Amino acid sequence: MNIDFHYYCVRVLAFKAGLSAAEAETIAYASQYVDDATEHKAIRVDGLPVEAQELASRGRFDPTCTAHRRLQYVTGLEKKVQASVYIPFHFVPAHPFDAAAPGPYEYRVEANGPLVQSLLQQAVDLLGADPHSLRGLIKTGIALHTYADSWAHQRFSGRNSARDNDIQDREFFKRQVWHDVSLPERAFLDMAPDIGHAEAGMYPDAADLGFRYRPAQETATIERNNTDQFLMAASHIFHALQLAVGGAVPFDAIQPALRARFLDAERNHQEQLWAAAFPDVFAAPAVQYTRCRWRKDALSGEHHLQTHGPPPSSSLPMARPAKASCLQRFSACSAPTASLPSGCVRWVLLLEAISQSASERLQPRMRALPLPSPAHCQSLSSIALPRMPGLRMPHETKPSVPSLLVHGR
Repeated sequence: MNIDFHYYCVRVLAFKAGLSAAEAETIAYASQYVDDATEHKAIRVDGLPVEAQELASRGRFDPTCTAHRRLQYVTGLEKKVQASVYIPFHFVPAHPFDAAAPGPYEYRVEANGPLVQSLLQQAVDLLGADPHSLRGLIKTGIALHTYADSWAHQRFSGRNSARDNDIQDREFFKRQVWHDVSLPERAFLDMAPDIGHAEAGMYPDAADLGFRYRPAQETATIERNNTDQFLMAASHIFHALQLAVGGAVPFDAIQPALRARFLDAERNHQEQLWAAAFPDVFAAPAVQYTRCRWRKDALSGEHHLQTHGPPPSSSLPMARPAKASCLQRFSACSAPTASLPSGCVRWVLLLEAISQSASERLQPRMRALPLPSPAHCQSLSSIALPRMPGLRMPHETKPSVPSLLVHGR
């Protein structure tokens, strides 16, 4: 999926489910940022407010890069990138690893599969425990991104595999007509590596299209309606959020407007189009998603100057770190924590939540893929994961949540 769903649609769903406009925007920003988190250098933190004391006590952390831009896409050919980025954040396998199961492990994604359902359940539990926690809102947004991707990325996997990802005979459905992919585009896609949906291009992520293709090693054609699939994903997310925060708006009340937005292929001025369709959602705060907005707020120091005046002379300047530096410096406000705006820490909390999610989502063993430290791994083989619509209410007794993905033998 793209920004249409991960940011604008999620923001609508969160607000209509019962969250405030600011809380809905926080969830939506975190959801979209999983496709934009290119930070990969160590970050040093100090002087953080009480919301981030756990992080501040460690002094530094290593952010997890979950997105690539331009030449960074070349790194996707590395097995460690497939293992640490694509699989745990964008192509979560359908089922937990079971060493006793017959046959090879299935890495391909399944829409609303058991593992992504556990992510959705975690989102319900986080919001149900404290709907106003900045950390909880951010972690919920990250979870919703991966859950939503299970619908767009179904039947593809995050590993380099011709069996999973090599496809032929691509066609797309638009304006009531099936169209062949052009010869130049087909040649370009055929040269793409067999990773994720690279050979399908952006067709699986486009909400306004139908799409069909034939897996190269199979004879049957796979056909799907992206608009219907994305609406089903939206419905599941909406009802899960409602369970957590107790909203009363029925999904049927917003479904027609969502469908209209999905079917609109206009890619310019998205913020105005979504604001026109849902004026109550996008009244405030700022409508437009900007990839670096939280980062700039955190590093510019403007929040400090506006609220507290210039920082003490002993503080390091809150400026954008030099590109050549391997250790970025985030020096937070030294004023009393009670008066600090949440914008001071939300970017740092966002990066920390992504890194924490990476540790929780340790992927099953691939034959040649390296595993993260087994100390972080827990098995889900014996855990009965809930299936929609059987989500627990937040107040119900639940077992402790294990690591999302598992390591093999």
